[in-house]
Amino acid sequence: MCLRHVGREEEAVELLRRVYSRDAKFTPAREALDNPNFRLILTDPETIEARTDPWDPDSAPTRAQTEAARHAEMAAKYLAEGDAELNAMLGMEQAKKEIKLIKSTTKVNLARAKMGLPVPVTSRHTLLLGPPGTGKTSVARAFTKQLCGLTVLRKPLVVETSRTKLLGRYMADAEKNTEEMLEGALGGAVFFDEMHTLHEKGYSQGDPYGNAIINTLLLYMENHRDELVVFGAGYAKAMEKMLEVNQGLRRRFSTVIEFFSYTPQELIALTQLMGRENEDVITEEESQVLLPSYTKFYMEQSYSEDGDLIRGIDLLGNAGFVRNVVEKARDHRSFRLDDEDLDAVLASDLTEFSEDQLRRFKELTREDLAEGLRAAVAEKKTK
Repeated sequence: MCLRHVGREEEAVELLRRVYSRDAKFTPAREALDNPNFRLILTDPETIEARTDPWDPDSAPTRAQTEAARHAEMAAKYLAEGDAELNAMLGMEQAKKEIKLIKSTTKVNLARAKMGLPVPVTSRHTLLLGPPGTGKTSVARAFTKQLCGLTVLRKPLVVETSRTKLLGRYMADAEKNTEEMLEGALGGAVFFDEMHTLHEKGYSQGDPYGNAIINTLLLYMENHRDELVVFGAGYAKAMEKMLEVNQGLRRRFSTVIEFFSYTPQELIALTQLMGRENEDVITEEESQVLLPSYTKFYMEQSYSEDGDLIRGIDLLGNAGFVRNVVEKARDHRSFRLDDEDLDAVLASDLTEFSEDQLRRFKELTREDLAEGLRAAVAEKKTK
């Protein structure tokens, strides 16, 4: 039968005739001779493992059952990942509460559908309002994984886009680019960064490029609301003014979640959290060297043209700035540790090290953090 499988039919028939001549009662040989389509049934280790009797092919689940089990396993994985990512985020209690509410509503609607009860058609398009670096993108990704885990979306894909990415040389380019982007995102989500810039001022009869993007977006948000989630991110008042241009767009967003600048103490906690990501140690005492500057950045205030409050830490980037501080602090530690002891460690055959040795390479000192802050601020000023 192996010969038949690889296309050597004449040799296969010859061997089958020999088998049949030796034992005319061996039915499979007769069936294989009479039917050239009689072939090996291929399987794999996973299918055999799934059988209740490893020698009985009929005891294995059907392909549909196997596929359903695989989808269920992936859904559980995405749901667990989304929950874990959301719970690990620092602060953002209002955002977490809103996401949990939507998740609960979605689960209830799935249960109602299973029971044969009517389910209202709902959109999950969401506005994420607040300054940059406050977790909007991370929340969108975690929420998308949850929706994928609940089988509302097919994939945990989040396509990040903006007005700049969608514009072309001509107005038709903006429409075409938007449509292509949305087609690629179906089954997942779209994250519109700085969505308040979609419609710009200065055009006597409205922004034709912005209108082309908005009109295409509206069409997909309405016609594909069961397989697409759109997140619109930006400052609150700026977003409000942009949405006044097209009330239809505003109505498509069923949920609004507000994000706020990180407070000085939250910035300290975030610094320590980012250190732990790489098993670095930033103690409460050492991190206090950052508090005066973090407080200063938080207290600095100005207002945008649209009336949004903008703090100094917003201009620096909130969490993004803190990550840069920690990275620059690590750079300074590396420079500080580049001495004879480091050369000795690299030259030795040791595979185990004392706690004191490990601590040197894990600690970020006051000096490291202060230098990291200085370098991060200087880098921001040059951009």
